[in-house]
Amino acid sequence: MEAVAFSVQNSAGFDQVVMLLADDEFVLHRVAQAGIPVDIFRESQVSTLTTASLRALLDPEYHLHGTNVCLIPAEQRNRQRDALETRFDGQREIQASGPETWHDGDLLVVQMIAPSGRTIGAMLLDRPFNDLKPDRTTVDLLETFAYQAANAAESTTLYNQAVRLRMLNEAVVNSIQQGIVVINETGRIVTINHTMREAFQWTDRAIGYTLEEYRPELAQLIGYAIDVVLAGGQPQEMTDASTYDHEDRPQTLNMYVYPLAGQQGSGAVLLIEDTTERRALEQAIQVRADQLGALTLASNRVTASTERSLVILNAMTEMHRLLPYQTMAVWRRAGSVLTLERRRRRIVGGCAHRGRGRRGSHPSAHQRLSGAAAGRGQPADARGQPAAG
Repeated sequence: MEAVAFSVQNSAGFDQVVMLLADDEFVLHRVAQAGIPVDIFRESQVSTLTTASLRALLDPEYHLHGTNVCLIPAEQRNRQRDALETRFDGQREIQASGPETWHDGDLLVVQMIAPSGRTIGAMLLDRPFNDLKPDRTTVDLLETFAYQAANAAESTTLYNQAVRLRMLNEAVVNSIQQGIVVINETGRIVTINHTMREAFQWTDRAIGYTLEEYRPELAQLIGYAIDVVLAGGQPQEMTDASTYDHEDRPQTLNMYVYPLAGQQGSGAVLLIEDTTERRALEQAIQVRADQLGALTLASNRVTASTERSLVILNAMTEMHRLLPYQTMAVWRRAGSVLTLERRRRRIVGGCAHRGRGRRGSHPSAHQRLSGAAAGRGQPADARGQPAAG
């Protein structure tokens, strides 16, 4: 903008030129100048005004030749004195000698209006070289400068917005814990996100390849779904797909394919979610829930039994639902003596065999203990109740 200010100063012939630019809140800031001492201009940069306040100053009577160039008198200018200031000590004075002569305190304001119709700035001009009010040629020249400056400012603003938006989009995409693969209409990979690189060990070598060329094992699972979406079909999904990761470990994936349409053509977006750990956790939780349910059922059945032998039989029958085993024995403790009540053997891949030992007939049926338990059994209590081991 400083280059524009100096160009306007030399081409239109004014001592002072100040450039104002609007921010996203429609507040005009003093951003560049020509012809004003640098330290004075820097001090004045704290002064601002809104685009609405500027338009309120520019009454129709001040517009020259029906353009956006306005010549406002000193009394009108002083309503926003600080924001529109171009004067300073030591400035040359102009002696007004006729109606076409410039008057000290007058200010030429040229609005910078973008093609969209938004006021994005203004140029302030003071003290023409020839001491005369601008003619139609000067007005047209200033309008041309204002239009070009507005286009440049809007293009810069749009570019900066696009850069910020792209950075925001990249940050959002990279923060998503799902892997994202963007595929163009020919089936070739266009881009991948951070998760694909970190969690799935993909590299930029994938860009330009088809999924079948880069990861054929994934293409076997989801390739058809991608083809369907690229052909204009509905979104596709595949959950709990079993495959292997880059270290040849079993892996469970959820994959989703969505259509992509934009100015650059159509394509598809593949989302990949590694659910291996979650699936293992869910299975572990389910096992614990099944065991708890079986324990409750076993407890109910054992509690409902009244005969001692039936209690033992029910306990042994239900125990295999809680803990896998090959051999189980139930001992009865009386004081320091353990008596074998029943034992049961389960053969992997075969039928279960039950054996009932006679009391005292087993070699270890009667054992005198110095502690609470010994051998293969854990005593239930010290009052003669059965204990499983």
